[in-house]
Amino acid sequence: MAFLILFTLLLVFKQLRQQTHIGLESSGVTVEVRIAGKVVEKITQEGTYTILNEAGQRITTLHFDGKFAWVDGSTCPDKICEKMGKVSEGGSIICVPNRMVIEIKPRKGSVKHDVQTW
Repeated sequence: MAFLILFTLLLVFKQLRQQTHIGLESSGVTVEVRIAGKVVEKITQEGTYTILNEAGQRITTLHFDGKFAWVDGSTCPDKICEKMGKVSEGGSIICVPNRMVIEIKPRKGSVKHDVQTW
């Protein structure tokens, strides 16, 4: 009897764990990079990307691990964009001197609920 209760609890726990991770992993996110208001990059794959300005000069290095995005090696003087750390869906990294905004948005067609009520 104890084995049956333990087995049931493990199944329930596994199901709850899967449901809490559905958001970013199954629907995915897009990292959108804008410079001076113009979208210059839309990233959906994990990796390290070099971000260039309109003149082709390197601004920063963007890292994306599938859930979080962060920058390093920025050419701006104060490096505030680097100090923002890792941001996830709904977050943004802003670099005023380079006129750059990086936003993490849900992919089109994916619906993510904050709260579900009955």
